[in-house]
Amino acid sequence: MYVIYMALGLLIGLPFAGIFYYAIWMMLTGDPGGPDHRL
Repeated sequence: MYVIYMALGLLIGLPFAGIFYYAIWMMLTGDPGGPDHRL
């Protein structure tokens, strides 16, 4: 049962982590999408 919860946590958590890291990357490097293109 614990493995199932771990798998669900990864499936749900990874996309949010990707958005989070993308937002930090945009803040640190500047936004290549333009000044109006923010997450």
